Amino acid sequence: KFPRKEQAYISWVGLRGSVPIVLATFPWMAGLENAELYFNVAFFIVLVSLIVQGWTVGPMAHALGVVVPTPTSEVHRMEFDLPGQRGYEIVSYRISARSQLLDTSPLHLDLPRKVSIVCFARRHKLLHPSRWSTFKHGDFISLLTHQDQISELDALFRRRDEPLSAKQIIRFGEFVVAADAPMDALAEVYGLSVPDPIQGEQVKGYLLRHLKRPVVGDRLKLGLCELFITEIENGEISKLRIRLPH
Repeated sequence: KFPRKEQAYISWVGLRGSVPIVLATFPWMAGLENAELYFNVAFFIVLVSLIVQGWTVGPMAHALGVVVPTPTSEVHRMEFDLPGQRGYEIVSYRISARSQLLDTSPLHLDLPRKVSIVCFARRHKLLHPSRWSTFKHGDFISLLTHQDQISELDALFRRRDEPLSAKQIIRFGEFVVAADAPMDALAEVYGLSVPDPIQGEQVKGYLLRHLKRPVVGDRLKLGLCELFITEIENGEISKLRIRLPH
């Protein structure tokens, strides 16, 4: 049921990796004839696949128009062991050119409780707290936090929404839909063909009945229209777009 463009992309991203190399060692360990040749051939194919095919994954996604816009900031996570404590991580965010925190001081961040700033870096150099200024594009900030609070930090360091291009509007839809909007009202406004509607059910609830594990980019066809999931927060659908017939 995937569109042809997505089928083409899925087929193209058939990269060979470590598993074929591991499997190629079995004949060697079993002492079979020509085992070394089998291993060398498998290893060579993996290298060619990664070098020749691997670098084309990004350009191919753009060429086929299957790139999903995301407002998420660049983030790095690392588990951190504290004596007598579990579930803590050091999370590092890179401030992008579209960050909503530009020209805001790290000292004035509205951080959740028990979240501490570990370090602040600019141009790959750690800055002493006395030299901390406002955030600039390219800055890095690392924080010590519990895993339960990472979603709050992600929302704090989220990028500003960037207007969609004309091609993205055609693909993902012209209008934003509230995830908690009543499904029956949405169907009435847009003339959607909605099977088995439940009176008063929210749009996100209706999607969850048909998409068991929704991710950004998932869509649900309703007659000639389509609903696209464009944002998920804390495991719940938070933003959608509706694509009208063209």
